[in-house]
Amino acid sequence: MDATFGSGFRVLVIEDEASVLRLVTEILQMAGFGIMGVTQLAEAREQLAAEKFDLVVSDMNLPDGNGMALARELSERCADCEVVLMTAYGTLESATEAIRLGVA
Repeated sequence: MDATFGSGFRVLVIEDEASVLRLVTEILQMAGFGIMGVTQLAEAREQLAAEKFDLVVSDMNLPDGNGMALARELSERCADCEVVLMTAYGTLESATEAIRLGVA
């Protein structure tokens, strides 16, 4: 992978499973992205208030909330970042809602 691909871009990864957080973080770092990893939605909101991120990659199901709610919040306040949601338990309903929100 070209290490300059993600150079200059900041990514917030929100994932409560340590092994998944580590894997996603490593892949994005190898592509040159600057990464901040957190395990809870509350931590993510704190980071989003303190820093600018170009991309948010979030698990749908978190211990203190859900990634879809965060995507909705970011969409409503016109945050200048893209959102990608990950889940092992996707449904047609959740996919449809994500598409409506412009989530990848």
